Amino acid sequence: MKFLAVLTALAALTLAASPALADQSQTLLAGQHEDIGELLVCDDGSDLFVAWDSTGALLSTTHLYVSEDAPKKHAPGRFPYKNEGIWTQYDEYSIPLDDLGVGDGDLLYVAAHADTNLIVGYEEPSLELDLEVPDTVTMTSTRPGGSYWVTTVTDGGILDGTYAAWCIDTDRTMSAGTSYTANVYSSYDELAAAGLVEYPENLDEVNWIINQDFVGQTSGCGGAYTMGDVQKAIWTLVEDTPSNAGLGAWSQCRVDEILAGASSYGVDYQPGCFEQLAVILAPVSTNRQVLVAQVTTIEVDLECTPIVGGEETAWAQGPYDFKKSWAMYFDYEVGSETCE
Repeated sequence: MKFLAVLTALAALTLAASPALADQSQTLLAGQHEDIGELLVCDDGSDLFVAWDSTGALLSTTHLYVSEDAPKKHAPGRFPYKNEGIWTQYDEYSIPLDDLGVGDGDLLYVAAHADTNLIVGYEEPSLELDLEVPDTVTMTSTRPGGSYWVTTVTDGGILDGTYAAWCIDTDRTMSAGTSYTANVYSSYDELAAAGLVEYPENLDEVNWIINQDFVGQTSGCGGAYTMGDVQKAIWTLVEDTPSNAGLGAWSQCRVDEILAGASSYGVDYQPGCFEQLAVILAPVSTNRQVLVAQVTTIEVDLECTPIVGGEETAWAQGPYDFKKSWAMYFDYEVGSETCE
């Protein structure tokens, strides 16, 4: 079976951002004036962490100067730390504080440079099935409430992970904590979906709903939209006999508001860059033909391939500059920004 090529487009380009980095941040400036992201700095008492986190460019080289002495020359090729031949939006350095000879309260000077290619746009994701993936995945779901799920996918290659999930099948049940073998389909494959839901032509509206993040938002009917409201709206769109079972708190007025929005804006809707796609998981028997449990959708993030323009040099912004250059640097006090 094939699946979405766009799901891995950035995976080859981007390293996952470290949750440890919180803290002192300096703006990354390309070509002196363009804000392309942040340089993040913190320490955990043992190591200093410095990371480039760019939203507006791909980094091809990074250079880093860190010392108790202020830098005298801005030639980045002579900085003591460098990563070359990369192609990413995120790059991280970890430097032992012992190697720098510093501890809490000591002052460091930091100069951070990068060679970049500015991102000028993104290719829109294809929703067709155009990437090879396993014919089946293993899915295991827990139930935080009612008929909505949190589903973990394994044996699925690029789909491995944990997702918010919604029921699109009131004719069957599913056991929480049980692992199932499941066929995988794009919700835009109406031919495949025709055998799984009563009204596959309405799955475009379902995709619109999951991309509005209704849960917790204030409703015109009063109160906030609930998971039950969203689940009931989805069932109304795809089921012959929408159920009220397991919805928890819900309101027909709020459901009607969601459905009115889907009718106005969701017909022929297609999720775009960095939105979410409803991916269908159909639990099946060992021959992969007979449905054995409830059909659900998971919310899969769509990543889009960046379109890059010209090359630019970038520096982390700081209060100190080098003579005869727009290159900059800044100071950092060890222990002032603790990595979480």
